[in-house]
Amino acid sequence: MLTIKYSMQTNGIRAQQYVDGQISGASVYSTDGELVWRSKSDLCPWDCSMDDEIARVVKGFAPIPSYTAYLRFKNLPANGRSHNYATGQTEAGISVYELDWDLVAGAWRLCGSATPAQLIINTLRGDVPAYIVTGERVGTGSDGEPLLTDVKIIGPARQDGDGWVLSNV
Repeated sequence: MLTIKYSMQTNGIRAQQYVDGQISGASVYSTDGELVWRSKSDLCPWDCSMDDEIARVVKGFAPIPSYTAYLRFKNLPANGRSHNYATGQTEAGISVYELDWDLVAGAWRLCGSATPAQLIINTLRGDVPAYIVTGERVGTGSDGEPLLTDVKIIGPARQDGDGWVLSNV
């Protein structure tokens, strides 16, 4: 049985062919469905019979947003600066989590090196509002998270599987 699995790569979308659960080849497509690269090895031959279908699927993935997105828990502070509860200090901007757009899943995925403590607490509580936001990055907070100024809320967010999506869509 032939199956295709898709994943994001820096240069496009990787399509991997599997026959009876074993990888049998790989290709990379641009987001508009054009072939960028294909495995040519005898060890991983590519079955070209699926090329048109794979290109159609790749073109149908969710478009990449035109802005850099971040995840923010809680409403935006009126003074435009987050409070660090461990130190009692005010941060240089508003604390957020970095996000990467997953074209295949059509959702944002958390990335970066921020300590996930608040993420875990707020996700488990379930009553803390979450937002997809954008803004000007001005520094790094005490937990390794990005700090933003000129923050704009794109919309309310909700968790969807392993990613985050706008909840008003």
